Amino acid sequence: MVEKTDFDVQAGALHVAGPVAEENKYVKMGQYHTLDLETQRNVTIIKDEWDSVALDRVKDACDVSKKAEIGAIVLQEGNTLHYCTFIIGLANVCLLTEHMTILKQRIEVSIPRKDKGSSSNHDKVTASTTSLTSGINTIL
Repeated sequence: MVEKTDFDVQAGALHVAGPVAEENKYVKMGQYHTLDLETQRNVTIIKDEWDSVALDRVKDACDVSKKAEIGAIVLQEGNTLHYCTFIIGLANVCLLTEHMTILKQRIEVSIPRKDKGSSSNHDKVTASTTSLTSGINTIL
């Protein structure tokens, strides 16, 4: 039975504590034990019977997009090397929750460098990238 939960932000782990309900060779009945549930590690929960309410709660808890308080697109113009004729533009599509930032998509676009006489290719790619990120912003 779970009596206490605690989330360790630095470790990225959820500590679940409570008395042992079933004795085994490592822990006696009634003793307290803590499980560390970590990000990127699978957990299997076994329950004899799942009702629709419990299943909905688990599905909602696993869907980060339902917990997101805000969506954000972070634009960044990458570095160029002196011999390159283009720069890399980055758009990071993120969901922000109270405790974390989730990168949902990373978009990389090659943007031609501005020529001294003309910047039309650069302007076209920049405009299309802005249009793309505006469309994503509408979805968020």
